[in-house]
Amino acid sequence: MRRFLRGFLFLLAVTVLLGGCAIQQAQRPTSEAFTPVDLDAKVKAGRLVKKVDNFLVIFDASSSMGEQYKGESKLNRGLRIAQYLNQTIPDVDLVAGLRMFGRRAVFSLETTSLLYGMTAYTKSGFTDGLNLIRYARGYSPMELAITAAVQDLSPTKGKIALIVISDGKDMGSAPLLAAKHLAAGLGDRLCIYTIQVGDNEDGKILLQKIAKVSGCGESVNGDELLSGKGMAGFVEKVFFRQVASRMDSDGDGVFDEADQCPDTPKGVQVDANGCPIDSDGDGVPDYLDRCPDTPKGAKVNARGCWILKGLSFDTAKWNIKASQYPILDDVVRILDRNPSMKIEIQGHTDNRGTAGYNQKLSEKRAQAVMEYLMKKGISRDRLSAVGYGFSMPAATNTTAEGRAMNRRVELKPEY
Repeated sequence: MRRFLRGFLFLLAVTVLLGGCAIQQAQRPTSEAFTPVDLDAKVKAGRLVKKVDNFLVIFDASSSMGEQYKGESKLNRGLRIAQYLNQTIPDVDLVAGLRMFGRRAVFSLETTSLLYGMTAYTKSGFTDGLNLIRYARGYSPMELAITAAVQDLSPTKGKIALIVISDGKDMGSAPLLAAKHLAAGLGDRLCIYTIQVGDNEDGKILLQKIAKVSGCGESVNGDELLSGKGMAGFVEKVFFRQVASRMDSDGDGVFDEADQCPDTPKGVQVDANGCPIDSDGDGVPDYLDRCPDTPKGAKVNARGCWILKGLSFDTAKWNIKASQYPILDDVVRILDRNPSMKIEIQGHTDNRGTAGYNQKLSEKRAQAVMEYLMKKGISRDRLSAVGYGFSMPAATNTTAEGRAMNRRVELKPEY
């Protein structure tokens, strides 16, 4: 009789246990119908700025998740949502974890388990954690998982996103109290997001209340996250701060609101302000500068060439007027400040007269400047004089003003 009684009690216990577990094995979620949105481009472009340093997913694997919903178990649907989340998170540095609640084994007393983390997030590691969730069984102690999350999250640094995936069914008020305790301990570091699997009304209300505890979270139905677009929107909301799309009208890599030089020609190298690079600082950008490496203090023309501005010659003349000596004295000072620099003195003319005549005239103009600099103490071996005739006009020869500009002397530094 005693043997019969012991056997009966054993069978009764197993029956009650199995009945309470409502075991439902998960089918491995596939992603054949899901194409994740690539958010990496937005991150690299600065349109998404990371606002979270850590995230923990709490996953409901209790017996109610074994119920059917829209042609599949809620457990399988929840796993799909979690995997789609994993596939959509872009390549940023995060610390991550995955915790489940519900019985992992029929005879186990463990009702919540940390399956992954807290550790440096990898998609493969998170997937391995999800693969450990195989059955929906046991009661629904979400409060124990949230309480255990205190130990999971306390050692972390920075902002935290807690993501709860559950149907919210048959849980009472204990999970809400546990969430309030967690939020009180972590303060403004924590935002709670809840994802409801299924459409249980009491579960919806509970999950909404839990998401409001942190003051910065949100509750959504998992049905909204089964598309690439829907999940991308959720990931952006949870993990990132969005920066409004900005215009770069001239395509130089500097957004319009910071671009101090709009309409830069395509392909021109610019600085942080969007202005063309001017390596020698002469006021003429490199892409227009035909005479780079002009020394500081030198006066240049529109082509960036060191020109003796104000030094002009009368027609057919090469003599330097006393009123123009200060112009050449500035050159002397620049050469004194740059003792290793040599210069080529280039004489030019307008186009009136023959080429031969103007060639000699341009040479005399260059020679006149060189002789003045030598008298001021500049060594002869630092100077050379060359005439270019009218072969290199700086302005038009069709007007008196243009011809006057062409009767000039330019200086070419040689280091």
